[in-house]
Amino acid sequence: MPHFLEKEIKAFLLDTAEVAKLTEQELRTYQERLNAYQDIKNSIDTAREEGRIEGMIEAMAKIKAKAKIKAKAKIKTKVEIAKKLLARGIDVDMILEITGLTKEEFVETQK
Repeated sequence: MPHFLEKEIKAFLLDTAEVAKLTEQELRTYQERLNAYQDIKNSIDTAREEGRIEGMIEAMAKIKAKAKIKAKAKIKTKVEIAKKLLARGIDVDMILEITGLTKEEFVETQK
């Protein structure tokens, strides 16, 4: 038997021996208390897991929102560049190539 398990196994055997000495009524009370403890522990574990999941969902939503803001800012910068290039008489196809804007995005800049 591994040495690091000896203490735990001895404690388990001692607990088992103590339970074996209980009267029928004491055993019922012990089982009720054990069930109540397990119910509470399960409730806490479930709440903890739900909280962890909620936290992950919130974090993902924040990351998604930041990415959306960055994408909009990137398009805004490209639109500003496109307007400047257009004002200088640069061909639309060249502007699209330089900025990476789609035709739809470019059309939106003209509104």
